[in-house]
Amino acid sequence: MLLWWRMIEFEKKINQSEYNAAYLNLTDDRGNTHGREFNLDHGVRVAIVGNSGQVTFAQKHKNNQIWGGLKHWYEIENAVPGSKIRVRFDPAERNDGLPVIQLITEEVGTIAPPASWTNRRFTPPKSRYLLNGSSKIFLLPICRSLNLG
Repeated sequence: MLLWWRMIEFEKKINQSEYNAAYLNLTDDRGNTHGREFNLDHGVRVAIVGNSGQVTFAQKHKNNQIWGGLKHWYEIENAVPGSKIRVRFDPAERNDGLPVIQLITEEVGTIAPPASWTNRRFTPPKSRYLLNGSSKIFLLPICRSLNLG
């Protein structure tokens, strides 16, 4: 019996919603959905591998999303809204018997702090933020180190 499969590969930018809820839509930047091409059922566990080589685990959610455990991938890879990633899936690749989805960060985005931060008495070191017109855009590693709770 001859089996046929093909590698799935596409680029996408992570949006704010994906980052906030720690999930990933399997939709490329042109709006094409790729989730069904993975041929994985809802709830199937998958291994997620990023640039660091560290493995985290998540699961396929419905037809076009990956959920559960992606928070660890976002943290390990410093992926933030606006980050450009390459999604790769080779149906033959396995890690501990699980299908592997590679999420390769190609460009790290930036994240603007929430509006509620504007009333805080905190000014980051000038070398740690970029000015964009009249608004400040902080690099995420700085935002994560803040305890503004």
